[in-house]
Amino acid sequence: AKEITRLAAMPGRIALHAEALRQGDASARDLLLAELLDQHGTGRVMFRHTRAALSGFPKRKAFLYPLAGDISRVRDEFQGGAIDFNHDPRLEWLVGFLKKAKGAKALLICRTREKAEAVEAALRARINIPTAVFHEGLTLLQRDRNAAYFAEEDGAQLLLCSEIGSEGRNFQFAHHLVLFDLPDHPELLEQRIGRLDRIGQTAEIRIHVPFIEGGPDAVLARWFHEGLNAFEESLHGAAELYERFREPVRALALGSGESETATQATKPAKPTKGRKKAADSNPAGAALDALIAETAAAHQEVKARLAEGHDRLLELGSRRIAAAAPMVEAIRAADQDETLDAFMLEVFDWVGAHVEEIAPRTWIVIPAAGAEPIPGIPPEGVTLTADRRRALSREETIFLTWDHPAVQGAFEMLLGSTRGNAALAMTETPGPESVWLETVHLVEVVAPAHLHMDRFLPPTPVRVRLDVEGNEPAEPLESLGTLRNGPLNKVLGKTELGFKLLPRLIEQATQRAEAKAYPLIAAAIMDAQRRLGEEADRLRDLQAVNPNVRQSEIDAAQKFVFDVRDQLADARVRLDAVRLIFRSPA
Repeated sequence: AKEITRLAAMPGRIALHAEALRQGDASARDLLLAELLDQHGTGRVMFRHTRAALSGFPKRKAFLYPLAGDISRVRDEFQGGAIDFNHDPRLEWLVGFLKKAKGAKALLICRTREKAEAVEAALRARINIPTAVFHEGLTLLQRDRNAAYFAEEDGAQLLLCSEIGSEGRNFQFAHHLVLFDLPDHPELLEQRIGRLDRIGQTAEIRIHVPFIEGGPDAVLARWFHEGLNAFEESLHGAAELYERFREPVRALALGSGESETATQATKPAKPTKGRKKAADSNPAGAALDALIAETAAAHQEVKARLAEGHDRLLELGSRRIAAAAPMVEAIRAADQDETLDAFMLEVFDWVGAHVEEIAPRTWIVIPAAGAEPIPGIPPEGVTLTADRRRALSREETIFLTWDHPAVQGAFEMLLGSTRGNAALAMTETPGPESVWLETVHLVEVVAPAHLHMDRFLPPTPVRVRLDVEGNEPAEPLESLGTLRNGPLNKVLGKTELGFKLLPRLIEQATQRAEAKAYPLIAAAIMDAQRRLGEEADRLRDLQAVNPNVRQSEIDAAQKFVFDVRDQLADARVRLDAVRLIFRSPA
């Protein structure tokens, strides 16, 4: 309340909104916030969201499985040595896990392609379940197919990935993540978990970490889990913490354990839930406990520092739910509108493409051999969907929107072709024999894309209809009744019509179209001058109170006004279509 009172004493619009808020007008809050954001500059250049300010993310639960095994072998494997899973307790654990999972989909990630292939080969010899692999040794098409196979409900139960599977691809339809080994960098660990931890995940993410007790991954597992809580929470300040602790963590990982071997477990160990403290009495265990305690303290210090360093105005400006709600509703309405589906299916039929519907609003589209290509549709075909949920859950499926290259390409094909540019219409209605010329001219601006001229003057059709005397008939077109196609070539072959009357009428129609276009162009120039001029004026006003507003920004805004105005002034009127209409008594 004290701060609002102070703002109410300031000059300008801030005072007006602050006073209204002080008087109890709740709607003034967003207006006041917008003015503060504008004055301080944060709202002009940046938006930031944190998980604390958002909802919809799933919970994460870590399950650690300490297993008895050959420490020297896994230590050698950790440093890039030989890989052998024929007698590896982690593989035996994996077999048992997959049997208990009863068909639930699981993503397994490990460091290298060689390890992913070795796990897949050893697993195939022990259990018969549908699996797929995803690594850099496959072509992009093979990776897409394997990812699609994993996404199918009756497809692969397990997808085995090398480290490239931790970036880019999203598998939020799966709820189990198996970390067959661990990276040394916490940001890379977060990338792995992020394949499942996404908005759209419908269940708790269960993160399974099998490791050999006393081995390198045992050190990493405890450091991540007990020191950073990186399995169950999104980690803040990961890069700083990694730089501070990577050397001591690696030293312990390569030198941990009392003995070089241990008796292999006869069955998988029970998972460790929560933060289980190891009861190590050896020096290595004590050193790890001390390192974990130091890491946990540093983690809390970094979290507190980052929280205190948040720009509150920036976060408030990034989370304006009331302002975003209409846009969200508009997006939902657009998603449910099937106009685009019908349009593109007609386009595909027009160009002769093979279309197979494989799910509601989802199609495999394969261009016809030798046909005109459609931008955005590769020769080998593509899977398209107009269902946003399916597109989010299926990486190989392209989400079809009005902005998609295939849709924009279809518009260019239709509008750039000669189809429908010239037509002859015949009607048999009462009245004298008559001939009319109907034209459609486009008022358009040819300008660089960065000017976004469509905001002010999108391609606008201007329709003109003239009789043989060059006058616009008072009789509305609808009064002519049903129009049917006529023999265009035969009519245009008549000398009097094709070489004398038609050119004269087209010239007169163009003059009338230009006259109709002039007010449109003038209105667009005025609109651009007003809207863009206000932006330049706003920056000038802000510069007086905010030194972060540079003169170069003001100059660029003013130049933008001039450029847009010049381009609008050069707008052209282009003849796009012609139709002759003949009326004769029945």
